[in-house]
Amino acid sequence: LSLCDCPNFRSDDCREALSAFAKLATFTWIDIGENINDNALFALSKCINLTEMDILPWSHTQFSGSGVESIAKNCVNLKHFGLTQCRNILPSAFITLSNHCSLHSFLIENSQIDRASLSVIIDNCPILQCLTLLDCPVLGQNDDTFAIISGCKYLKELRIDESLSLTQDKLQAVLTCCKRLETLEILGTSLPSLSLSSSSLTYLDLTQSDIDNHIISLSLSLPS
Repeated sequence: LSLCDCPNFRSDDCREALSAFAKLATFTWIDIGENINDNALFALSKCINLTEMDILPWSHTQFSGSGVESIAKNCVNLKHFGLTQCRNILPSAFITLSNHCSLHSFLIENSQIDRASLSVIIDNCPILQCLTLLDCPVLGQNDDTFAIISGCKYLKELRIDESLSLTQDKLQAVLTCCKRLETLEILGTSLPSLSLSSSSLTYLDLTQSDIDNHIISLSLSLPS
């Protein structure tokens, strides 16, 4: 279910409205208006068959970790979780999320997440296949962020941007360790050139990057 551009849909409406959708296998919570707060997530946590969830609130101030923790504890079948513009999420929420849900896909964009939280997600979700980290400057301040990402042995898709303080060595380390990585999307980078080697990569997207197309070197070791 997508509730896009519904600014009049308030948290008080959720309990009654969601009772009709509690048996939905897939419930996508998108762009639900600035009047929604943690109470909406408490109501949504009754949808125990939830497998995919994206939170894209209008306001940074409406959500905290308690609503996310309620989702994690009750919706244990969750496989994809995404947060956009959620800067008040406490690290404990990510710990609870990773302890209760075996995520296959995790997305963070313009939201608060630190090194410890990312490490917990990756350590506790060993079959994580898709990871998106956009506009995460706190992670960019840690030199070992890419070492943590490299721990995703089953990672197939990675979307990142300049906020992670990209270097060629960091990118190559991920490609070397994540031997199943097929898709790499770099949404904006100021690297003057790029030379990468991979035995698995099949798709490279350098959207909004300043790299000169003539000085990109990509070595692929394709199976015979």
